[in-house]
Amino acid sequence: MYKKTLILIIFLLLISSVSFADIVTYEAGVVGDPTMDAGVNEYSEYFFLTGKPILLSGTCEVSDIPDKDNYSRTFSFELSNTDENVILTREITYDITNKKDSELSQTIYKADINKIDESITANGVSYNLGSFLFDRSKLIDNTPAVDYYSGNVYFERKYYINGDAITNDGVIVHKINSLTDIGYSHYWGDSETLILEHEITMKESSFDDSPKWSANITTKNSSIDKKRFQYIETDPQNISFRGSYVKNNTMENIVQCTYNLPTISGGTIDELNRIESEKNITKDVITDYESLISPKIKDIGGHWAEDNIFLLCSLGIFDNSNEYFAPNSQMNRIMFGKAIANSLADIEKSDLTDQIIRDRDKTDKLFFDIENSDIDYNYIKFLKERKIINGEYGYFKPYRPISRAEAIKIMVNALGLEYLAPMPPYTTTFTDDKMIPKWARDSVYVANEIGLVHGYPDGTFRPDVYLNKADATALIANFINHIKDTITIDYREKIINKY
Repeated sequence: MYKKTLILIIFLLLISSVSFADIVTYEAGVVGDPTMDAGVNEYSEYFFLTGKPILLSGTCEVSDIPDKDNYSRTFSFELSNTDENVILTREITYDITNKKDSELSQTIYKADINKIDESITANGVSYNLGSFLFDRSKLIDNTPAVDYYSGNVYFERKYYINGDAITNDGVIVHKINSLTDIGYSHYWGDSETLILEHEITMKESSFDDSPKWSANITTKNSSIDKKRFQYIETDPQNISFRGSYVKNNTMENIVQCTYNLPTISGGTIDELNRIESEKNITKDVITDYESLISPKIKDIGGHWAEDNIFLLCSLGIFDNSNEYFAPNSQMNRIMFGKAIANSLADIEKSDLTDQIIRDRDKTDKLFFDIENSDIDYNYIKFLKERKIINGEYGYFKPYRPISRAEAIKIMVNALGLEYLAPMPPYTTTFTDDKMIPKWARDSVYVANEIGLVHGYPDGTFRPDVYLNKADATALIANFINHIKDTITIDYREKIINKY
């Protein structure tokens, strides 16, 4: 069935000793491998307060995110560089608030520092934190498939060298301002990209406004959690399945750091002769391996959709209870809706107890043609509550064949991208543009623009063509690939690597 190893990349929100991909620091640092201590990971960052880049290594510990809107998180770091004789400990507690707007399905995230303790010594010189300012906020758009966000950060700290505000050997001010603060979170993964502009100035004393030296640093931090699937073909001839997928969970952390610093020679800082250079740290951490089921399907060998069908059945997107998939049979609305729901969340099937409770409580019907005892009730509820499928005049019409226009409308609804369509009137690039129904026009336009769907070789879209099951698997596989791959290119490669 498969002639070679097939590797697919799928992004997933991981649950590990340190739960990311929210970036743990506003310094030039990355998280590494888990240590033997629960909740503690290796960690490295570049340190600039002495006027030159010094790589510090050690550990970080991050508290879990509780399942509530308002909470606190503590980030603890223990770092050092023996050759440069630098020791740094840092503990920061953030107070997090999330204010939700249910009407717009948006959340305002706000982070403030409740407490910060830093102890820094470098070659016998102490850098004592005197004051700080901090603000971070994000607008999170909660769509059914993806929570997209964009925000901003400002962080300012003042350090007194070998003293306090009154008596010291100098004052260092470190200002951090965000140039880019974007990310996303979804069923298949999450990511954060944070580009920060750092300005460091050192003055002779608290009462001297003229800087002795200054530094400019730009850090590009990116953290992505991903799940990889590798198809392994079985070697023995006498075995009951041909092959299966193995998944491994990987956490990718990257920091690119460009800087403009004064020259330091023999402990003397030369502001006139400066150094412009770059430092990078990358760390990929594999956190888990797991075998997936191997579907036993008799009628897909050699079919053009074989790979898509096998993958989606391995992932549980489609039901594996039948040994025949019937790829050329028609796809109906409930089958397609369930597959989309399974692509977005873990949904429990409705059991007899659920049905009894709904009947006893006289739960309102979701649609006129869906009974509260329906075995697919939880899927249909998920689709309706998230406005992925709205029905027609109060009817779901579960067993009606689904058209290409309907399928695209459902997928774009899930992605929350229908608002990207231009103001009408406008035309799509398809030669049968006039055949696209008004209710699907925005979705078809957006799906074509983002590469979620392509037309036929003759340039048509064919909105009224009913999907068979093979066609549907191709659309859903592309839908998942868009979420896990295309969005990542937008949120990291295009920004960090100038893709």
